[in-house]
Amino acid sequence: MANEKAQVGYTNPKLNDFLDTVISEQSLATHLRRINYILSLTIMRLDETKNPINPEWAENGFFWINELAEILDPVLEKED
Repeated sequence: MANEKAQVGYTNPKLNDFLDTVISEQSLATHLRRINYILSLTIMRLDETKNPINPEWAENGFFWINELAEILDPVLEKED
């Protein structure tokens, strides 16, 4: 799944590896936009009888957001 981000030169080696071997920037951006759309509609929707969520978008979006978060910082909460 190599893409052109190596030319961009991200400073985080984990992010570089993630985008080189796991998912392309374009696919990740698509999933992030879709989950953002789902969350926005869910929050803004006044008619609660309509379900705006596309299950596939939600599943992929939550998966990739979590994967990216794990790459950037694998600790959920830091202990003081």
